[in-house]
Amino acid sequence: MVRTVFVALVFGMSALSSTAQMPPVEPGVSLELAKWRAERYSDVRYKLNLTLEKMSPVLKGTIEIRVKVSEPPASAGGQTSQAETRPLGSVSPIILDWRKIIGHEDKSTISNVTINGTAAVRSSSFSWPPVGAEASPGSDGPPKGGTPSFAEHNEHLIFRDGVVMGENVIKLDFTSPILTSGSAITRYVDKEDGAEYIYSLFVPSDASTAFPVFDQPDLKARFTLNMATPRNWTVVANVAQELLSPYETNPRKSSFGDFDSNFIFNETKPISTYVFAFAAGPFERMSEPPALAGGQFVDNGSTQRGTTGANRTGTAARSPNWPAANAAGSDRTPPTYIYVRKSQAEKFRPHAAEVFRLNREAIKYFEEYFDYKFPFPKYDLVLIPEFPFGGMEHAGATFLRESSIIFPQEPTRNDHISRALLIFHEASHQWFGDTVTMRWFDDLWLKEGFATFTAYKAMERIMPEMMAWKVFYERVKQAAYQTDSTKGTTPIYQEIPNLSAAKSAYGNIVYNKAPAFLRQADFYLGEDKFQTAVRAFLKKYEFGNAGWEDLVREFEAASGREDLANWAEGWVRTRGGPIVRARIDRFTNAPDQIRVEQYSSPSKGWPFKTLLLWRKEDENEQIVTVTSKEAGTVFVPERGESPFVLVFPNYGDYGYGIFLLDEKSRDYVLKNIQ
Repeated sequence: MVRTVFVALVFGMSALSSTAQMPPVEPGVSLELAKWRAERYSDVRYKLNLTLEKMSPVLKGTIEIRVKVSEPPASAGGQTSQAETRPLGSVSPIILDWRKIIGHEDKSTISNVTINGTAAVRSSSFSWPPVGAEASPGSDGPPKGGTPSFAEHNEHLIFRDGVVMGENVIKLDFTSPILTSGSAITRYVDKEDGAEYIYSLFVPSDASTAFPVFDQPDLKARFTLNMATPRNWTVVANVAQELLSPYETNPRKSSFGDFDSNFIFNETKPISTYVFAFAAGPFERMSEPPALAGGQFVDNGSTQRGTTGANRTGTAARSPNWPAANAAGSDRTPPTYIYVRKSQAEKFRPHAAEVFRLNREAIKYFEEYFDYKFPFPKYDLVLIPEFPFGGMEHAGATFLRESSIIFPQEPTRNDHISRALLIFHEASHQWFGDTVTMRWFDDLWLKEGFATFTAYKAMERIMPEMMAWKVFYERVKQAAYQTDSTKGTTPIYQEIPNLSAAKSAYGNIVYNKAPAFLRQADFYLGEDKFQTAVRAFLKKYEFGNAGWEDLVREFEAASGREDLANWAEGWVRTRGGPIVRARIDRFTNAPDQIRVEQYSSPSKGWPFKTLLLWRKEDENEQIVTVTSKEAGTVFVPERGESPFVLVFPNYGDYGYGIFLLDEKSRDYVLKNIQ
């Protein structure tokens, strides 16, 4: 009897452990919830069937969500190998993100919900018990053997009933708003010909306003997309289409009286929700065949579908079997198409050859730099009118602001530089951001900083006449200093307790100080060691997630140094930067002496390495390396009797900070500047 009571008590406690450990379910996605889910959910897959109707105010669709639920190894002693139903409370619930856009709540609906093959009903109240509260033995739940229910609470769908250890399948129908601005799904109506275009933009966490998902970067998933559209539309997505069923063979009539085409896409590699995307409309597609590597292009016509090898006869078309990403021995670059709205096709044609060339050369450069073949099966560029960003690096399908590619007026040298850097930046993201993604948006700076830094490396190789690092100083460093010298500046690393605040992290510190710091890191460690670490990092975490601390460990391994954690901590988590002054000490009976002084607000200062140029009256000059580990003075050894006329710190602009000249050097520069 005693043993029976003891066993029952232990079982009851274990059954409640999952509930007791659950974090509060707040609006948005809290870091606490994200960590909790990442420990318990894996092998996520989404199968989307979407319908786009002309000028419809909503996106219509169905979604099948597959997710494996397990308990963390520490508390459950390992993962269960097969699906197993347990009593209420003993299996972690499934918490999906489903957010409604303010002012358009009526357009966001869900219906016909099932979990593991059984219909589920929406609970009228959220009280059995609230997530985050400890349950007590005997808490009322759904009746045993009754209809499963789910709750909608604080921008989440919460499933407790019917959840099993192992794989779970949730299916539902949904609608979500399509707006001209302010939504994840945007409609643009061409002012010239009235054509309609629709595109998605989910960064940083807006996929959950389109359909229910786990909207956090470290729950990567494989997406399968099937999309029905009006006739003569093209759909571009992350992967190539597996099959196109044209309207002649798929006469499904919409409520607006037009016939649909059905686009069936291959399954994606594991990607984060914010880089899943699609664009649809009567795009004109242009391509550069691999044989024409000299920058020529082919116009395939506005009615050709967005499938490699598709034709205009209405027959189904399949995509070719390209080598797997990073396939050993493969030297083929991914097929690339550029999609432009019909009314702008003639304006784009004069730019096409150069845009294809820049993109092609960027991919080749990054494949070499990262020692990693292009990670996705294809790479399309879609020109989006009035796009809110310069570009967005969706995996395998980058969206670019149309006016950044098709110049609205006679372009200047700066316009050509800006266009090239945009193309290089987004191409770099396919590796650093899409293949390896930060765990959380507090490391947003890492992917954005790397994309900008490596974009300039690509420009140095591809367009040497543009003097990449001079442009870097003018565009990147100055913007960083402008913000970092203010009282309101922030560290590069910014804590984000909830993804609802992720958009606040974007700005000069993320986009400009971060790449400036990475240029210093490249010089501090040495280009070869820096590159070795980055290559190892990409291979180790491919199609997964990692943080800055993981890259630092690769830096330590590549450089053989074990002291880089403090170096990284100082730069990434401390606001501002060093103030450095080079001075010439003059002595009556001894040669001049150079000293470099670091003044820093934090008493410990910033470790840095840079170059210093000195020049003497006899025109002898030399470039020396200066390394400062902390605030204080570093003396530069030098021999010779001739006095100095110039001491120039941060020669080559590898360092980040304010570098000041002494009075004599300043006068010399002003007199000799050219």
